[in-house]
Amino acid sequence: MSLLNESVLILNKYFLAIQVTTARDAVIALTAERAKVVDKEYVTYTWPEWVNKSHELEKERDGILKDYPGVLRSPSIRVIVPQVILAPDCEFNNPTIRTIRYSRRNVYQRDKYVCQYCGKKCKKTELTLDHVVPKSQGGKSEWTNVVTCCLYCNSKKEDKSLRELGWKLIGKPKRPKWKSHVGVPFDRIKKEYWDMFLN
Repeated sequence: MSLLNESVLILNKYFLAIQVTTARDAVIALTAERAKVVDKEYVTYTWPEWVNKSHELEKERDGILKDYPGVLRSPSIRVIVPQVILAPDCEFNNPTIRTIRYSRRNVYQRDKYVCQYCGKKCKKTELTLDHVVPKSQGGKSEWTNVVTCCLYCNSKKEDKSLRELGWKLIGKPKRPKWKSHVGVPFDRIKKEYWDMFLN
């Protein structure tokens, strides 16, 4: 895979992870002075500073380069692909950051294709969506009221409430966190280097 397609984590000005981008887009943001590189010590670098730091890191012999995907080379520059960048002007309500759209497919992904009543992991053809509070009782079609459900449990539940059935949910349904530009949640492409920024 091209180094330009490597995943790079984006932090907002509060050092909170908000999105994932490609190395290509990260470099564009860095050269346009819209972002800075962040290292494991939370030290930030402008693009010129990171170019200089890259030269220093390449000379070191303690294996520090193993923390990074590789080195981008051109006739005029050599620079290490960063793992994390900081976008100081980027906040949660930035229009360029997208939240996960509510849809059947995304509910399945959130619940990892596991029935939230019996705990069985199913194929997509064996699943459906269920309203925790039934529509007939005022339940809405939204992240916090819809869960992945196997066909068997769905036929048992019908329009009954959990209290009526004596059932409990495996987990409380929530709106998922930010996703990447390719729609992959952090935990699907999480790198060891990112751990301190995601926990």
